[in-house]
Amino acid sequence: MDSAASKKIINILIWTTIFLVFTVLMMRGVFEGLNADVSAAIMAGGNGFYDRIFLAFRSFGNYNICLTLVVISSAVFFSKRSKKTAIAIILLFFLLIKVEDEMKIITKHPRPVRFLHAQKGWVVSKEGYIKGNYSYPSGHTVKAFFAFSILALAIQKLRWPKAVKEIARGVLFGLIILVGYSSIYVGAHWLSDILGSYMLGYVFFLIPVNAFLMNGRAAPLALFVFLSPLLFPGTACAYVNPGIQASLYQVFYIIFFGFLLGWMIRPWRFLAALFRKIKSRFRAKLKS
Repeated sequence: MDSAASKKIINILIWTTIFLVFTVLMMRGVFEGLNADVSAAIMAGGNGFYDRIFLAFRSFGNYNICLTLVVISSAVFFSKRSKKTAIAIILLFFLLIKVEDEMKIITKHPRPVRFLHAQKGWVVSKEGYIKGNYSYPSGHTVKAFFAFSILALAIQKLRWPKAVKEIARGVLFGLIILVGYSSIYVGAHWLSDILGSYMLGYVFFLIPVNAFLMNGRAAPLALFVFLSPLLFPGTACAYVNPGIQASLYQVFYIIFFGFLLGWMIRPWRFLAALFRKIKSRFRAKLKS
C-alpha cells in the first residue's frame, strides 16, 4: 500500500478514535454541565412559531428523506462510471444506521426530557415528539450529515456552473447544522449527542471519499461491512421476532450484502495478495 493510501486509512482511524474518546467522555458525564447550559440558552426564546420551523428543519433528518438523497447521490456516481462508490454509499448508509442504533444501546444516554420540562413545560406537551428511548447519537443528525455530505460530493461531479455548485454545497451544509440545532431546540437531544453524531457521520463520509476510491484497496472495510450483522446482533435482529425469523434475517443479510460486496470489492484479490506477501517474507527469512 502506497503512502497516499496509508494516510487516507490513518485519517479514518484518527477520526474514529476521536469519536470513541468523545463517546467515553460523554458517558462519564464530562459534558453534563455544558449540555444543560446550551439547552437552556437555545430554549430561552422558544414559542409555537419557532416550534413549527425547527420541527420542519429536523424532518430533513428523517430516514425516508436521507435514503432518497443517498440513492440520488449513488445514481450520480453510477452515471459517472464510479460503480463501486455508488454501491458502497448505499451499503454504508445502512451500516451507519446499524451503528447508530447499537451506540444508543451501549451508551444508554437519557434524553433531556426532565431537564427541558423543568425549563419549558411546553416542550414535552407539544405534539408528543419527545421519545422515551436513548439519545446518543442523534439518528436524525447522523443520517443528515452523511446524506447531505455525500450529495454535496456528488454535485461536484455534475456539469453545473461553479457558482451553483458552491451555493448548493453551502445550502446542504447549512441544513446539516440546522438539523442538529433543531434537535436540541425540540428537546430530543443534548449538545454532546449532536457533536458525536457529526463525528460519526464524518467517519462514514470519509470511507467512500478515501477508501473506496483507492482502486480496490478497501477490502478490509468491505469485510467489516460483510460481518456487521455478527458484530451488531442486537440491531441486526431489532425488527424481527426472536427465533427462526431472526436467523433467516441474518442469513439473507449476509448473502445479499456479501454478493454485492464481493462483486464490488473482490476481497479475495486483497487476501491472495496479502497471502503471497506473507509467504514471500517467510521464504526470505528461511533463506537468510
